[in-house]
Amino acid sequence: MAEVQQSIAEPEIRPFRHAITARSIALGTLCVTFMAWGGHYTRHIGHTTKMAQDHLPWGVMVPFFIIAVILNKVIQAIRPRAMLTRAELLVIFAMALIGSALPSYFMAHMIANIGAPYYFPSSENGWATELHPYLVDWAVVTDVMAAKWFYEGLPRGASIPWGAWLIPLTWRLSLVGAVACFCYCMVAIFRKQWVENERLSFPLMKLPMNMADEEPRGFFTAGFMNQPVFWIGFAFAIFPIMWNMIGYFTPIFPTIPRDFGLIQLGRDFPSIETRFYPLIIGASYFVELEVSGSIIIYFLFLTF
Repeated sequence: MAEVQQSIAEPEIRPFRHAITARSIALGTLCVTFMAWGGHYTRHIGHTTKMAQDHLPWGVMVPFFIIAVILNKVIQAIRPRAMLTRAELLVIFAMALIGSALPSYFMAHMIANIGAPYYFPSSENGWATELHPYLVDWAVVTDVMAAKWFYEGLPRGASIPWGAWLIPLTWRLSLVGAVACFCYCMVAIFRKQWVENERLSFPLMKLPMNMADEEPRGFFTAGFMNQPVFWIGFAFAIFPIMWNMIGYFTPIFPTIPRDFGLIQLGRDFPSIETRFYPLIIGASYFVELEVSGSIIIYFLFLTF
């Protein structure tokens, strides 16, 4: 019996680390930088995808997957005691997710609106006489050439006219900072009620939370990735996406529809209209029954 007990390897105890460490902040900042640059590039220059415009953007999940699964596996192979802890991974994910709320869609529209009043005036819309008298100089770019260069590009050898943009951007960003602070404070106020009292499930957070969990056995550090059923489901989900990527760059290539059109139930009832979205069905699996039931009942009330 003693020999059997000695043969059982004791689990390795890693030293305790705080969640907010230098490396978690550095990796989180790297993810935020990638989101800020990539979100703008893919949307406004490449015109390919909206990597930051979603409730759980892929621009957040892909870097987090690389860090939590691939990078952590490399660290485990070299120095197991130096692996990123669950708390550190969640700090990285939180920074990336919060950082995805502003770049790309929101900031692009806000900055474009600053230069639009003095770039789009024409004799047809009458902005010069009907709109400009009511605009304040500190809220918009009044330099016509600066606004033109923003939309059409800088001439060769010219420098960015920061002087024309500094004051409007400062005032607009102060509003953005105030709204962001308000949102974060509201989340802090409701957190205890939602998390501790009502114990809401937050289904979109299931994936990153599970990716941060460490599995002592198996090849992947994320436990669910060591199960064959996960890879079967992953294959069904990724295949239409990869297939449609070919059709995006080659328009004559047939694509797989993301939904199956409008479904009408009881056209003379009045009709109940819905759509069949596989992605929504998959996400709804993690929603609490009370929440999904409330959504269905509210939808029926709106229908009738």
